[in-house]
Amino acid sequence: MPDSQPRRPDDNAPDSADAATTDPAPALVLTGARLTDGRAVDVRLSGSRIEAVGTAGSLASRGPRIDLRGYLLLPAPAEPHAHSDTALTADSTGPDGPGPASHRAEDIQRRATEAALLQLGHGATSLRAHVRIGDVQGLAALEAVLQTRRALRGLADLTAVAVPRLLTGVAGADNLAMLRDALKMGAAVVGGCPDLDPDPTGYTAAVLEVAAEHGCPVDLHTDGDDPTRLARLAAMAGGLRPGVTLGPCAGLAHLPLETATRAADQLAAAGITVVCLPQGGCAGSERRTTAPVRLLRSAGVRVAAGSGALRDTANLVGRGDPSKPRTSSPRNTACAPNTPTPWSPRPPAPPSACPMSAWRRVSPPNSSPYAANGSPPCSPWPTAGSSSTAAGSWRAPAPYASTATPTPTPAPISPVRDDPTPVPGPRAERGAAAGRTVGGMRIVIAGGHGQIALRLERLLAARGDEAVGIIRNPQQSQELTDIGAEPAVLDLESASVEETAEVLRGADAAVFAAGAGPNSGTARKDSVDRGAAVLFADAAQAAGVRRYIVVSSMGADPDHPGDEVFDVYLRAKGAADADVRSRSALDWTILRPGMLTNDAGNGQILLAASAGRGPISRDDVAATILELLDTPATAGLTLEVISGNVPVTVAVKDVAGN
Repeated sequence: MPDSQPRRPDDNAPDSADAATTDPAPALVLTGARLTDGRAVDVRLSGSRIEAVGTAGSLASRGPRIDLRGYLLLPAPAEPHAHSDTALTADSTGPDGPGPASHRAEDIQRRATEAALLQLGHGATSLRAHVRIGDVQGLAALEAVLQTRRALRGLADLTAVAVPRLLTGVAGADNLAMLRDALKMGAAVVGGCPDLDPDPTGYTAAVLEVAAEHGCPVDLHTDGDDPTRLARLAAMAGGLRPGVTLGPCAGLAHLPLETATRAADQLAAAGITVVCLPQGGCAGSERRTTAPVRLLRSAGVRVAAGSGALRDTANLVGRGDPSKPRTSSPRNTACAPNTPTPWSPRPPAPPSACPMSAWRRVSPPNSSPYAANGSPPCSPWPTAGSSSTAAGSWRAPAPYASTATPTPTPAPISPVRDDPTPVPGPRAERGAAAGRTVGGMRIVIAGGHGQIALRLERLLAARGDEAVGIIRNPQQSQELTDIGAEPAVLDLESASVEETAEVLRGADAAVFAAGAGPNSGTARKDSVDRGAAVLFADAAQAAGVRRYIVVSSMGADPDHPGDEVFDVYLRAKGAADADVRSRSALDWTILRPGMLTNDAGNGQILLAASAGRGPISRDDVAATILELLDTPATAGLTLEVISGNVPVTVAVKDVAGN
């Protein structure tokens, strides 16, 4: 094998006849090292391999011995999130001198190889590299990175992630075919950026379908600032056996605490891993903060730290050094009330302030253990895994001399106190009182057996929320239970505000979807569509429930003329809407659907202050309500909705805040 080519760790063939007669170097024994489980062991290294691990004092060797008593021995770290195709483009030049970096295949391979060796020099022997495919470059960048993988075989394990930009619509058809070709070429993971596609849900579905076909894991870029989208992704991805990874999820740190906690619970239930980027972002994310690690880990989410972009236009100073993950440190300033602790990128702290153990190189050039002096590293950023592959020579980071106590992650700020004392939210208190685990929001729905309400309850239950349906007839209870909802028997025409408030107490939101029904007379139109609606709003206000959704009707107007039953209905709905609009204690949204049908929903709507007449399926109305519940910026809007050509998520985001 030529000297320029790395040797496989299990390749014992000599390079030449002269080498065949050379005696192998004696094994090196590391004695008395402490493993992460507390055991003291001896480790024997032979050439580029870990030959044996035994109890302290049990391994013999004719070669040198290094005493590691008082040191912690760790496997080499893995790099879970790199971008090999764009690495080092910020400090490179084109083929003709200064200017934009070249995107020729040979230049991409050269930079990818240099970046991988740089990361290998920092100790990372297993690398997961996201590579863009499609558009103008096609599969050229992927082929270049795969060539790098082949060139580094035996030194580092480089896994390629194929990342298409669009996968839906006409523009996405070619990329979908190219994604399948990429897996045939050698990409081992299906990646992507669903937030950049006009239909994020369709994009995610396409990625999961391709991954299931090929038996591959999935690794997606997302900022995670849309809780509804995260919930859908978790519900869709939970069954993928090879596993799903998301990153960097920095948007979670900007959500209200209750919303972020619910999202973390859903990610944990789906078995999704989150890779945050404390050293800076990458081109697949807009935010430059990082995810609320403590919140995710307390929910049971597996969290890893990646280095992200390595000196490209998205991160000009990226280092690719997994042994220095704390480029981002927790801010000690106060957070917004009821918001998860944010993390903000800032320059590395000086050694005297950095609470990491002193790392020391203890192995020969072709072996991969690390040893740390003292207790285990206290950084909250675990690596995604470890590798027993030979690490090769690496440049040790400057040792940290400090043995200062680690800086604790700040606790979420209490919404009613100025000091950082953690306080349980209403969901946690309610769950503790009821002796059960609370998975998400608690939504109370008036008219819980209505056709829209049943669809909404099914959606809420499917994503782990608590759906409580208020019904008048106890015989309908089993139907709600069967779809995962909790029935609450209460006649809103005769109940008091206090009785109704008791059902609403502890809820995160309320939805009024009740109606007198098509066969009722004018008296019940007034007592239900107006009277019960006003009572329900009174009760929500009394129970302290701010988020409030009303399912109204197109044409609702308190001054609507006429004496027919439908005229009375429109006046009753209009009066109820006017009452809700007058309440500053409610964050209300009024939704007025067009002509309702029982057709299967397609998730495409037209949502506007004035949408015009048209039909819409009850499925799509329920999906719209679900999206409104998770979009607080729609508070104060009266919206009409009919079938259209805009995905529900996009349509709601478009009107939010207007």
